[in-house]
Amino acid sequence: MTNLGLGSSQGIRMYYRNDSFIDINQLDGLIVIGEDAAFGPDVYASTQNVVFIDCQATIDKYDSVIIDYTKATREALNYLFGLGHREIGFIGGTQIVERANERVHAFESFMQERELLRPTNIYVADGWMVNDGYEMMKQAIQSKAMPTAFFIASDLLAIGAMKALNEVGMSIPDDVSIVGFNDIEMAQFISPPLTTIKVHTETMGKLAAKLLRDRLNGRDIPVTLTVSTQLVVRGTCSEVRSERAGVLG
Repeated sequence: MTNLGLGSSQGIRMYYRNDSFIDINQLDGLIVIGEDAAFGPDVYASTQNVVFIDCQATIDKYDSVIIDYTKATREALNYLFGLGHREIGFIGGTQIVERANERVHAFESFMQERELLRPTNIYVADGWMVNDGYEMMKQAIQSKAMPTAFFIASDLLAIGAMKALNEVGMSIPDDVSIVGFNDIEMAQFISPPLTTIKVHTETMGKLAAKLLRDRLNGRDIPVTLTVSTQLVVRGTCSEVRSERAGVLG
């Protein structure tokens, strides 16, 4: 039985950060979702049949399926910029992994290129849940220079941020435009439906499985696949109001 380390059905095992990996050498292949540092290289050093999803492998012999977070972030910001927004804020979670850093770094770079970067418009919460987005938006509302739009690094954070805006009577998108990230199922059902960057997670999983099969069939050249993201325009963005458009000159 080929053992791929993909789940809990027959011939498949699922491992988590705090699990014991004493039997991992029995696996023919392994798919690691997220940051490889969560496990450490010794865990999978015994095989070259390893594929990382949403993380660039740090060891050259392994495969990776990733997205371009920088490109995705710039696409969201270009969309807001095209709507006339110049005061744009960022809400994210604690930067504990590089793929989270990429979003805030891309945001800073985009705004700096246009001489519009205001560090006070960057809000980073301790976590990535709805309540974290709610608390960060409350801080933004209390600031003296509320942005006209926000790029928010996950849909859950965005949903929390929207609740905070609703509580003080600020209209989405008339007063504040929002772009989220991931396109979780809930994003299309909230009011208004969330404009967001869609990550094709199912496709990433299928590609990872295909790469692993190729490895098991003898391929020894490492491959990195970058899966495109997609801006999904719904109801949380509009052109900036004329009375706010010239605030930054």
